[in-house]
Amino acid sequence: MDLSYRRLQSILKIAEKHSVSAAAIDLDVSQPALSRLLNETERDLNVRLFERLGRGVQLTEVGRKFCDLASEIILRHHLIRDSLNESSGKLSGTVRVVFPESVARILSIPLIRRIKERHPSVKLRIITSLPDAIPHHVNSGTADIGVISDTSAFGGLDATPLVREQFHIIGPAGSFPKGMEVMTLAAVAALPLLLPATEGTRAVIDRAFLKHRLRPKISFEMDSPFALLDLVRRGEGYAILAYAMAQRSIMLGELVAIPISNPPIERVLSTALPSDRLHTRLLRTVEREIAALVEETKDLAHWQVLPRE
Repeated sequence: MDLSYRRLQSILKIAEKHSVSAAAIDLDVSQPALSRLLNETERDLNVRLFERLGRGVQLTEVGRKFCDLASEIILRHHLIRDSLNESSGKLSGTVRVVFPESVARILSIPLIRRIKERHPSVKLRIITSLPDAIPHHVNSGTADIGVISDTSAFGGLDATPLVREQFHIIGPAGSFPKGMEVMTLAAVAALPLLLPATEGTRAVIDRAFLKHRLRPKISFEMDSPFALLDLVRRGEGYAILAYAMAQRSIMLGELVAIPISNPPIERVLSTALPSDRLHTRLLRTVEREIAALVEETKDLAHWQVLPRE
């Protein structure tokens, strides 16, 4: 019976994606080959791991038990590798880092370059995600390290504060009076607003308006910050986002950002590792590199760096 590392990884990827075809793309194998591997595994074990649905697959009860055990075996493989790396003093392996889009736009390329230069045997995989989904990525094992915000629930994670991030009102170039340094929340409420629909980020914005008994004028709501910024460029309204999200467009002179004050709308970003898995030297090294890059890019992203324990 073949229960190799590769086979277990393949089954776990199908479970993660709820789709054989989507898992095949991630694994860089053909869909028929992955289907055969799944069918052979089920036949060898004499169980059905997945229910085949119209547009995907869903784990059976036995399949969930299989994946729990498979995850433990994969973790043991990683522990063997990391233990040998610890002994040799050389770091190697793959680390999957998940960022919210605003952070990814600032840190992704510098982090890839830094790891390649300092730790050439380490392979980095960058994942971008909506902020609310990042804790799930880390808890489920699809990412090893995440940058999470305090606007979303993150049980089961060891979080270390990284930066405080202030939300800005983002408008087209020339849309605010010259020399304007801040805008009150009351003034923001009177603008036609384009707001993020993601629950955690939206909740902190809504609470700020509610606390001060303000009723904002909402024109559009959507998950994609890129779509919100496109609407801002077209003069459809103003977005409330982190400065880092619009930084490139601001530098190009397409958009302008004004901090929201009286009161500010803020969130704290933290690095997060799963509390139920070993924090290896490799993971801690990548986490420290992220923190170092945040310190170096704080002015670019308008971040307030927080002390780390």
